[in-house]
Amino acid sequence: TGFMDSPFTTAFFQVIGVLSYSFVDFMCVQANFNYKPPCKATVMNALLDELYVDAKKKVLDVLNFADFDSLVTLSMDGWKAPTGQHIRNYMLVSDEITFFWTATNAGIVRPTGENIGKEACDVIKDIGEDNVAAVTNDNAQAETTSWEYIRNEYPTILCTGCTTHGGSLLFKDACDFPWAKNLIDKATTLATFFKNHQYTAEEVRRRSMDAHNKPYCIILPPATRFAYMYYVMKRLILLKSILREIAVSAGFEQRNFRDQDEIHAILNSSNFWRDLEKLRLFLKPLKCFIKLMDHDCHCTHHEYNGKSRTRTRTHKNSLSLHTAGMWIVGDAWNENTAGVPLNFKRHALAKHRERWEWMTFPIHHVAYALSPHYHNENCFAIQEVMKHVKEVFKHFSVSTGSYNRALSQFADYKNMRDPALFPTDDKGKIKLGMSPKKWWQLHGAQFGTLQQIALRVFSIGTSSSTSERNFSTWSHIWSNRANKLDFERSKKMVFVSTILHALHKLRGGTGRRTSVERTWLEEEIEER
Repeated sequence: TGFMDSPFTTAFFQVIGVLSYSFVDFMCVQANFNYKPPCKATVMNALLDELYVDAKKKVLDVLNFADFDSLVTLSMDGWKAPTGQHIRNYMLVSDEITFFWTATNAGIVRPTGENIGKEACDVIKDIGEDNVAAVTNDNAQAETTSWEYIRNEYPTILCTGCTTHGGSLLFKDACDFPWAKNLIDKATTLATFFKNHQYTAEEVRRRSMDAHNKPYCIILPPATRFAYMYYVMKRLILLKSILREIAVSAGFEQRNFRDQDEIHAILNSSNFWRDLEKLRLFLKPLKCFIKLMDHDCHCTHHEYNGKSRTRTRTHKNSLSLHTAGMWIVGDAWNENTAGVPLNFKRHALAKHRERWEWMTFPIHHVAYALSPHYHNENCFAIQEVMKHVKEVFKHFSVSTGSYNRALSQFADYKNMRDPALFPTDDKGKIKLGMSPKKWWQLHGAQFGTLQQIALRVFSIGTSSSTSERNFSTWSHIWSNRANKLDFERSKKMVFVSTILHALHKLRGGTGRRTSVERTWLEEEIEER
């Protein structure tokens, strides 16, 4: 009886039953089995529960929280299900891989900062306080309000906003200027027209295949991913000649589209295309910065550049060797090689300064100061960096003695001059070929107290993009068509799907990159 009631036997009969339930009934009668094949829901629920438990064990095996160095960042974000329920996603971002951990259901009432904070505390308790280095979420008011509750409950866990989200908001702020807004409105009109009409969409695919040996399609900007407008502009510019050809074709004229006069006016405007290319080139450094922060691996140390705001440029048309992150964006905008109007440039730079203050956290300064990628930069001369270095060191030190040791060891670390530990390229930039955390694991033993702080600092991510991306999986499983699924079953299905996919990539060696060099952003900007 126990064997027959097992999930594996149930699954066996279910597989046969897919072909013919009457056949299974007949076999059971002939064998004198007092057994009725289970329905599909019974089998699937039993298998799902087994897979869920097994997948969770595999996650814990990979994370190996028994190792002192194994710390994760808890990335969280909210999503509204097809049933109107507010779902909160919790992802674990480790050194090598990102895992979906769990989700909570707040019902149809929009959660407040207090609700979010208390739910996050329960999730942290489930993971283990000692295993979580930081919590990161987007910059909405309810999200940031939740930090107060998390900090009160778990003082050693840092809370940060999503740098990727901040960069996207800067994109929106910069484009909220009449000259740029007019261009984006026209580009959106153009993209919407060619995407939403069957004839034009098919013609774009067919003609792009002939011209580029690839069937391109028009991209539409998502409602909340403001920086995605860059790719809309880039695709329109790429397909400009094809769009013009379609607009003068016989098939286009025969269909007599209602707004075809407006489309003709935009397509034939040389000023529109010239200014759209200028705007795209101007916004490219910001797009690249967002892409940098959007990496699954931690890029916290690349957000801050390590130069004072009042520094002067030594060469008008070149980027300083000591730049990274948001300051590369500001430098490129200040140079204005794209040739955008000066009043728009001033507007964008003002928004850049505002967002810089808003989206920079102490952890960015400390990660920059401790990163071996920026070892050859003099952070001692930068007051704001040293202020936050001392704050974070004191926060993680168990005593005054350990705090003083950390400061002393930090000075010794910055005074190291071993080229074998800090290899450089032909331009004098340090290229490690490994993450900062890996470097500290290999070479930081001589700085015992500082090494413990560094390992924790470089376990902290400042992007919640991974949590937002996981909602794509949710939307495929718990969709408008499959809206009768309950929350618990949907959660388990999402968990099993994402975990098995992540484990497959990890074992196959096709997982995410584990580090990003300091030159990545400059090289990405220079690439056409």
